[in-house]
Amino acid sequence: MIGMLRVFILGLAWVAGALLAMTAPARAAPIEPVECRIVTGAAASLDEAMALSPRSCGGSVARRVRGTVWLDYRDLPELAGQAEPWRMMIDNHRVGSVDLYMIRADGSRSHVAYDPTARDRDWTPGNYLSLPIAMTDQAPVTRMMVRLGDSEFVTRVRATRIAPESVAAAQDLKGGALFGMAVGVLGVTILFHLLLFFAIKRRFQLLYCAHVTMLFLYGFSYSSLILIPFPELTATGLSRLLSGSMAIATVTALAFISDFIEGDALPNWLRNWAKLAAATSLVTGALLFAAPLAWTGPIYSLGYFAAFHALGVISAMLISGVIRGSRTARVLGLAWSLPVLTALLYPLRGTGLISDTMIPDGAMVFALTFECLVLSLPVANRIKALRIDHERARERQSVLERQAQTDVLTGLSNRRGFVAAIDHSFTAPGPNQAALMMIDIDHFKQINDRYGHGRGDSILQRVADHVARSAGPGAIVARYGGEEFVVAIRGYDAKRAATLAERIRIGIENLPCDLQPPSPLTVSIGVACGTTDAIDQLLAEADEALYAAKGNGRNCIILANGGGSRSAPARAASAA
Repeated sequence: MIGMLRVFILGLAWVAGALLAMTAPARAAPIEPVECRIVTGAAASLDEAMALSPRSCGGSVARRVRGTVWLDYRDLPELAGQAEPWRMMIDNHRVGSVDLYMIRADGSRSHVAYDPTARDRDWTPGNYLSLPIAMTDQAPVTRMMVRLGDSEFVTRVRATRIAPESVAAAQDLKGGALFGMAVGVLGVTILFHLLLFFAIKRRFQLLYCAHVTMLFLYGFSYSSLILIPFPELTATGLSRLLSGSMAIATVTALAFISDFIEGDALPNWLRNWAKLAAATSLVTGALLFAAPLAWTGPIYSLGYFAAFHALGVISAMLISGVIRGSRTARVLGLAWSLPVLTALLYPLRGTGLISDTMIPDGAMVFALTFECLVLSLPVANRIKALRIDHERARERQSVLERQAQTDVLTGLSNRRGFVAAIDHSFTAPGPNQAALMMIDIDHFKQINDRYGHGRGDSILQRVADHVARSAGPGAIVARYGGEEFVVAIRGYDAKRAATLAERIRIGIENLPCDLQPPSPLTVSIGVACGTTDAIDQLLAEADEALYAAKGNGRNCIILANGGGSRSAPARAASAA
């Protein structure tokens, strides 16, 4: 538990450090120019777009436009007299083509075409398109116009950034490292809990892994790191991955919470509501992944509704669990606090109530990483508790099995335990030869009738102890039934088996039993020898030899021959 807490605290410290590093200003931060957005027809020229642009722009506004959009940037004193190349970072929304026009102080113009679908296109961590701005010895740039062809403005895009090449490179390096750490944490978490799932196999583990997988896909796509293995992925494809993975993440979150929180902490109506919300988010996610572009506007409206509906249901489940005293719900509430707060900031940014600077790039990615780290603690604790319960159940099962195979009176194996021991021992590699003895206490019923069952039980215990000691640790000794015992020894031939049987017989005859009138306690023994793969035949032969010993006057040993017929009777004394 202490080790898990250390990992948890280190993880939280890492997330806090990453957020601080992400929000810390650079030595030369990129500038965010005032932007005007102009919607025109696809055939509109640069001059027409410049004429339509208002004289004063109050900042970018949210639009739901499908078509050609121009971004107009004026008053760029930072670019005056610059010789170092600069870069423009534009939010990587759905767009088919990008054209950059630079208007200089002397009236000259330059044009750079940029293909956002090309495999070798420039991008920067954080899901931005990166456009080079080549500075020359010409007049300073006073105005820039960016034409976005086949654009899909379905959400409020982030502000454009412009920075020198060196500053942009430093920002890319820092952003790539931070996003890489976040995505790496999510990826390692998936692998770790998948391994635990194959060991424990509980449904909540699978739901948790599915949830973290969706978070990983979102972070991998948002950071643009996905473009390393999949450079052919377009801005439209990235947009689908981002929105679709987040929608499916709410499905897995609802399913995980509903399954993970204790049953009595959530009312049935709330669990049913969670199922409805999950179904809505699942349909929305499927549409976001695969619907035609013409449906983008309505589907995004449905996506917003489904997302906030899911957040409401998640909050209701967590609040219900906390009110009903669920410790699990309290930890889950802590885990989801930061992602929910971050998710609520985005609509506020769209309304203009808060600025872009209040939500740093990658805020949601790091909020989701925080959620993943916090969720790992109760999940690991639940798995630990299940493993302890499983081990205890196995111990109880093992005890019950031992009890079922043990004779309570003598402590030897019973018939069931003897068969299990034979199956285990005689099938293992070793000598193929084996000997088996059937031992029966002579006139035991008379002892019980005369002295009572208490004295009879005492005699059974003494005989059992003597047989076990005489046979040694390598033998299988069991109480086969009533006053009958069985001994199986691997690697013994007939001669060694007869010698051991005689030692057992004489030892029992010399046991102090205080029988009146004074008389020795005696046993009859049947011995059979053969191979380990013919144990049933040995049992039958030893049993037949035992009956022969009883018919021969008792207190003797009879050896069965290998063919199954009884050998000639021989008194123990004469055998000696």
